[in-house]
Formats: sequence, structure tokens, C-alpha cells
Amino acid sequence: MELNYISIGNRIAELRKKAGINQEKLAEILAISTTHLSRLENGKVGFSKELLLDMCMALETSSDYILIGMR
Repeated sequence: MELNYISIGNRIAELRKKAGINQEKLAEILAISTTHLSRLENGKVGFSKELLLDMCMALETSSDYILIGMR
């Protein structure tokens, strides 16, 4: 199964906005640059397993939802 990074990025942005967190704050929580977060949300870059787990914790969601949209 190939991951669709554009859809993943859209879900990350959706969850971030729903949580009321701006890109700067989420990037700070994840210890990445805002540029890197922006590129993640736009589907231009992938991420490590560690970053995925950190995103799940920060956004209070599952890896299944971020990766494939299943709750």
C-alpha cells in the first residue's frame, strides 16, 4: 500500500485546526521547523515513525487516522 502524502497532510492540517493550534505551536511541540510542518501539511515530505507518533500524541488521534483516514 502506497501512502498518499497529500491526503495525510490534509488530515494533519484538519486536526491541527480543529485543536485550535497554529503551525508555529505544533511545530514547537513536535520540535520541527514551521517550514517542515508546512511541507508535511502540503504533502511534499514524508516523516519518521517517531514524528508520526509525536503527531498522534499532540493531535490526540491514531496513526490509522493520519495515515489512511480510518478512525
